[in-house]
Amino acid sequence: MNESGFNCNTSSCSKYDEWFNVEPVGAYEANARTCRDALDAASLNFGRYAIKECKDRRVQQTPFEECRLGYCDMYQKVVDDISLQGGPGFFGGEECRPLLNFNHTLCMTSYRDAEAFCDCLCPSLLYLDADSACQGEVVDFFLFGRRGEKLAKRYGITSFCVLNVCGWFEKLADPRQPMDQFNFGGVPPKCRDLSLPFKQSQCTRLMNSRPFDPCPWEEPNQKSNVLECTDSFECTIDVKHVDSWSCCSSHGFRAQCPPEWPVMCGDPLDCNGGIDHCCEETEAQCSTGEKRECSAVWKLDLPEWTGRREEGVKAPDATTTTTLDPSVAALLAYTTTTAPGVGESFASAGPYIIAVLGVLVITCTVCACFCIGSEHVKNVTAVVLGSRRLMMIEAKEPTIQPGCPASGEPPKSKERDAPVPDPPDYAAIAAAMRDEETMEKLKKAVQSAYSMGSCHLIVSASSPPPRQEKLLRETMDYFKGRAGALLYTEESNELMRKAEQWLTTLAAERKILRVIEDVRPDLRTAANPSFTKPKPQKQPWEWTNDIEIPPFDYPGPWLSTLNGQTCEGVVKDQLWHRIESLTDAIKVARADGASEALCVQAATVRQGLVARTKELPADRVVLDPEGEGLKLLPPGTQRAISGMTGDAYSYMVNFPDEAGQFELPCTREELVDVAVDDCRPVCSIYVEKRKCHLGRRCPWRHCMPMPGDTIREPVKLEDV
Repeated sequence: MNESGFNCNTSSCSKYDEWFNVEPVGAYEANARTCRDALDAASLNFGRYAIKECKDRRVQQTPFEECRLGYCDMYQKVVDDISLQGGPGFFGGEECRPLLNFNHTLCMTSYRDAEAFCDCLCPSLLYLDADSACQGEVVDFFLFGRRGEKLAKRYGITSFCVLNVCGWFEKLADPRQPMDQFNFGGVPPKCRDLSLPFKQSQCTRLMNSRPFDPCPWEEPNQKSNVLECTDSFECTIDVKHVDSWSCCSSHGFRAQCPPEWPVMCGDPLDCNGGIDHCCEETEAQCSTGEKRECSAVWKLDLPEWTGRREEGVKAPDATTTTTLDPSVAALLAYTTTTAPGVGESFASAGPYIIAVLGVLVITCTVCACFCIGSEHVKNVTAVVLGSRRLMMIEAKEPTIQPGCPASGEPPKSKERDAPVPDPPDYAAIAAAMRDEETMEKLKKAVQSAYSMGSCHLIVSASSPPPRQEKLLRETMDYFKGRAGALLYTEESNELMRKAEQWLTTLAAERKILRVIEDVRPDLRTAANPSFTKPKPQKQPWEWTNDIEIPPFDYPGPWLSTLNGQTCEGVVKDQLWHRIESLTDAIKVARADGASEALCVQAATVRQGLVARTKELPADRVVLDPEGEGLKLLPPGTQRAISGMTGDAYSYMVNFPDEAGQFELPCTREELVDVAVDDCRPVCSIYVEKRKCHLGRRCPWRHCMPMPGDTIREPVKLEDV
């Protein structure tokens, strides 16, 4: 048993611990491409077979039980091909050296990459939106590209195909996506346990990194208080300014935590407004109690490849694991004689072989001459003496064709007398060619747009417009200008629908991000008791918060005056109008297919604004029909009290006449929650140490402060 827990004959669980490279010179010159030829053969045999079989089995809803055996047999075949007579010599140099650590027994029981390929990637290949060439690149990368940096460089994925792979990961691993979003069984459950990087901006940069570094978060940043993003952007973390933690939102999300908080947590939606991983001091401080792992799908150095067993990795039931077949070992043990060489065998049997070959050649030559001479004699006899001579003489005599009239005119022919067809319409042909070219441009523009994804297309309102947007708009305008009878087909209508849906989603996400940025500053001022009190140095009739202040002296408190109450009411109405505009933006964004993460972020900002508002408008608040506290009416609806019965009713504000002010019941789904937890102060001890000694007895919130939050010392309330 080796030191790491596997019961192997060698420390690395391979056939030999020490291998040496055989240079392709002299007698081994023909083996220069042995390793690459072996990998190409494995890709052609198992890789292409797996693509077809995985899809067919998924459609038929039958398990691909032979997947793991075929996966392991493929690697065993490669090791056998590149080994020199079973080893320890091998061909291929450092590029193929990692493949020699393979162990067939561990592959069938303990290799996590084999389990990931057969339980996640193979069943979900049906949902990879890519052509056959891209699918081949993906499978080759996950089979061979992970086996070392040199193989990762050779079997890398092209930039265009990376977009398809990252979109595929988003469908499989995003916890916000439903499991049953696809036909034929939905997302395989194993895919949600592999820690796949489902955020497209981060996934794209990781897969395009050179040298390939799939998991930079395993080690913290070396610079103090510096958070590094996926695109290598760095920002300094200041605990007094919590906004500094959100600097990676527009730079591919977090890649390396600062050394003061070295552990990146496993929950991908726990920090930065529910869109990124948290950075903590220890793994126990993570909300799930686990750190972020490197996915077994593309990690370059899984421990079990070199005989090291990690916690949670299954060990084989057999007492000994070895790559040497037992029957072959028994035969080698009982071999006592040495087989004669090829040269010695040929030297003894060479004369007999040459004699037999000479007799065969002479016999074949005699037979061929006899056959050719017999045929020649028959032809000469037929020409000189037979009937063939008379037929040749008759063919030379002039004869009159039976169908020709005496006038010498040729007989009538339907083909010759048929009318000449009209010349082709070159204008119509050119128009059809332009229509086909327009359709092809539209198809490529739509594919390029959807390569970014169907949602979460931008990360901030100030993000530059994606190049796909301009290309798609220009192509759509050109298409509409060229639209003729040939272009109004089912395919063209579907492409236009997809293009318009993508642009609508982009516009909705840009609008909701703009609204979020407009109302976010209100979080700092929503809890202030006064907004409009003029300062003494202001001149008469100056504007404060867009409200004109008359030149009066205010001997008493500002809010005790009629002007103060009027101005304060106008400012509060403006604040509430922004809250309702955010509610409308969330509703429109969800209807237009915007990212659910952006809608949740906007809802969180709205919840914070409502919680920090000191006085909720009485005409906008109703009781929950199910008795769960207060609820807000949807925008455009208000509550009033009937003057005759004293009962409360709701009505539409902008109804054209008074007859419309009748009771308008709202469904519970249309009502907005009123949460007050977000308005509680934040515990200062937790902000400083990320842990409070009072625990649940502390009356304040245990979280990092957001803009507008107040920070208080923890107070323990003793029982009276």
